[in-house]
Amino acid sequence: MAIVQGVGYAAPNRSHFRSRQIWDTASDADEYRSDDWLARASASRSRALGDASMPFVASCEAAARLIAMRRVAVMRLTLHGFDTHESQARRHASLLAGFAEGLALLRARLIASGDWSRTLVMTRSDFGRSARENAAGGTEHGSGAPHFLMGGNVRGGLFGAAPRLDELDEAGGLPVGIDFRRLYAIVLGADALGLGRRFQPLPLLRV
Repeated sequence: MAIVQGVGYAAPNRSHFRSRQIWDTASDADEYRSDDWLARASASRSRALGDASMPFVASCEAAARLIAMRRVAVMRLTLHGFDTHESQARRHASLLAGFAEGLALLRARLIASGDWSRTLVMTRSDFGRSARENAAGGTEHGSGAPHFLMGGNVRGGLFGAAPRLDELDEAGGLPVGIDFRRLYAIVLGADALGLGRRFQPLPLLRV
């Protein structure tokens, strides 16, 4: 597993709808697109699967089966609940336990089927959280955030600059050091088809 710190984009938008739109379309904060980057990228090379209704662990189980059966090459799984404006410590403990269980199951299944070496798992979210806890024991919408990548060909470790609590933005968010589209470029390869312009992939895969 690789943990990439400080991922986001310049002039971050704190609206769920708008920031999700930016991440979905791989666009700049002042650019408005409606075409999903994953759909653009996968149109000529694979099918995409959206899965927002099943529990996360069950989604990982289903994903492992589909990968092993060569039924789908690109898929998106969803785990809701991280908008923790209150009781964050308790809620994160439960969410991250389910997240870890699902990913551990996915890894085990794909190692057993011989497909782990060709699999890349990457997280995404609309934004991070503020650094300071609020009065309700939660945090507000932020900016830079850590993201995870894992797979049989991923170089494990901690990447990017450590969070700087003395460099928070005006809304209390952590600084952004890595544009999120550099993660997408890992998926797409050097040509970065579908991102609108070229982004240098982060060197997180073994050659």
